[in-house]
Amino acid sequence: VVVAAIGLHPWFAHQHEVGETCRLLRRLLALHPLPLRAQPQTRPALALLIGEIGLDRVAKTPDTGRCEWEMQKKAFRAQLALAGELSRPVALHMVKGWGELLSALKDIRPLPPRIQMHSYGGTAAMLNTLIKLKGIGDRFYFSFSVVINMRSPKTRDVIAAVPRDRILIETDVDSPEGSHELLSEMCRIVAQVRGWSYDECAAITRENAIRFFGLPHHLSSYSSCSSSSSSSSSSSSSSS
Repeated sequence: VVVAAIGLHPWFAHQHEVGETCRLLRRLLALHPLPLRAQPQTRPALALLIGEIGLDRVAKTPDTGRCEWEMQKKAFRAQLALAGELSRPVALHMVKGWGELLSALKDIRPLPPRIQMHSYGGTAAMLNTLIKLKGIGDRFYFSFSVVINMRSPKTRDVIAAVPRDRILIETDVDSPEGSHELLSEMCRIVAQVRGWSYDECAAITRENAIRFFGLPHHLSSYSSCSSSSSSSSSSSSSSS
């Protein structure tokens, strides 16, 4: 099953006009209406969610040599609002933009039905803040990758704090090469932290991924665990 994600990544927000970006996203999303479960007896068709979108106060763009924060905020809010309007899940890239994220979550209605915190690098305290937000806390999922998250010693504590039904794993690489090994390693780490077996962790994260992406429920009976949730990273397009 391949589920594509399209969106304007914060690193490139200053390179594209926001209105035109949202018009393009709207046209592409209209070609792939939800839900996927319309084809229960056949291989599910490709559908689109929005991502990665988000905020990054650390990244300096190579062409300007600075963080294009104001353009990031404009692009982020516009795409988050579009995802809410079209009822599409989103994958969020979030680096030191938590205050603006909380502000946007307060201001924008409707919000997307499900929100993935991609390669989540926030604290356990921020995780708890998000899942306790009135009326929307149950929309958040938290995904972890070896290449990004395991560079931080705090990651294991954060993994331990994620609700069982909201944890995802991913590769966070832009090529399928080595993706199975990366997913397997992340699965082993999560299993160790949570006190699960490898197979139990694979089954839990797979079920969570199916729920996050809105895939047909009968996929949960498939035997492969390699897509536990990294469809979001390995199949996503960072810029529009």
